Amino acid sequence: MSVWTIQATKIELAQKLLSETRESVLQKIGQLLSKSDEIVAYTTAGEPLTKADYNARLEEAEQDIKAGRVIDHEELKKKVKSWG
Repeated sequence: MSVWTIQATKIELAQKLLSETRESVLQKIGQLLSKSDEIVAYTTAGEPLTKADYNARLEEAEQDIKAGRVIDHEELKKKVKSWG
C-alpha cells in the first residue's frame, strides 16, 4: 500500500468513525485499537471481553455470591423445567 493510499484510508476511516453513533461499534473499534486491552474471552452473546472486563465480571460474580444472589443446581433445574 502506498503512502497516499494509507493516508486516504486513514481519512476515510476517520470520517466513518466520526459519523458512527452505535456505542457497540465504537467500543469494538476502541478495543481493536487498544493494544493494552487484548481480548481474552467472549460473552455468551459473542461480545469480546478484555482482561479488565473479564476481571470486573468475576468481581461482580463474587459480590453476588457474598450477597446471596445465587440459586443452587436443583432450583435451576426446576426453573428450566418450568420454561418448557
